[in-house]
Amino acid sequence: MMNLNGILAELNECASNYRFGCLQDIRVKGRGLKRPRSWRPFPKTSQGKAYAYHVGGREELQFNIGEDNGLLRWGIAISLETSRSFHDMTKLRTKLGKFSSVLESQSNQLYGLGFEMWHSTGRREKRTRSPNRPPQRVTDDLYRSGTFIFVGKRASFEEFNPVRVLRDFDFLLPIYEYIEFSPGDAAPALYEPCGFVFKPDPPDAADDRSATTTATRAGGVSPVSLRHTRLQSALKRQLRAEGAQVGTEHPDGRGCHIDLVAKRDSETEFYEIKTDTTPRLAIRHAIGQLLEYAYWPVPVRPNRLFVVSEQPLDAEAADYLRTLEAEIGLSICYRQVIADR
Repeated sequence: MMNLNGILAELNECASNYRFGCLQDIRVKGRGLKRPRSWRPFPKTSQGKAYAYHVGGREELQFNIGEDNGLLRWGIAISLETSRSFHDMTKLRTKLGKFSSVLESQSNQLYGLGFEMWHSTGRREKRTRSPNRPPQRVTDDLYRSGTFIFVGKRASFEEFNPVRVLRDFDFLLPIYEYIEFSPGDAAPALYEPCGFVFKPDPPDAADDRSATTTATRAGGVSPVSLRHTRLQSALKRQLRAEGAQVGTEHPDGRGCHIDLVAKRDSETEFYEIKTDTTPRLAIRHAIGQLLEYAYWPVPVRPNRLFVVSEQPLDAEAADYLRTLEAEIGLSICYRQVIADR
């Protein structure tokens, strides 16, 4: 299991490819600062610490990431916990009111995209954690010292994917900007459902993102391969060489992003990239997303759906895909892609 600093290192390394990577610039302009303590979104945290928040986030709506009951959590949070250097909760309680209005007005959108809410109260050594629930208005009893309110997602540490986390941070960034810098009362629109419209990447867009970074693990310093982005870049080059137009991190029109969309004349293909160690796992984890992108109202109905993996398709997985098509009419293609070393 990667420790928290390893995860933070990957997020910092990849953040420049996302609007979230401009978080410190947004803070500098919004607060009239000369410069931030760091231009990277997240600081290195002390060894053994179970959570981290963005640089400067103690008195703000936090982009928060950490361990939660054995799982990795990521999302936004407000902490009304006092400390030796932080006693005045007045501004944070005001921000919590704005946060509450966003959660109430955008509850269906947030929950529909997999975001959940929970809170904890009490002193550190005797904290009480609520069950997870759909995002909703913050009740009056939580406007007190010691409250921590979190809205986000969870997954196993083994499933950590910087692309997924940074996509979610981009989606949540308008909430941060509204709470921290907007004087108005109207909550931001997180996205406007508009249906799927293909938008290819510019012809001169860079195909490569950072392929590796160095992250600290429990046993020392090791290279962490950002396999997902390398596979995405390799697939993009292959499809362009085949004459297809390609859009990466493509909006599905309903608030999610498809790893890659290819357009061949009048035909559209959706590709979901998985870094699992077997084709069985890659297929299992990709199918649900592909079907949602293609058929969730209003349906797009692309011509082909692809699971993409580094692993070769074995006989059992191939038989499984044939069975899906023969017995229930579900056609799922599989494409092996080897990332450049």
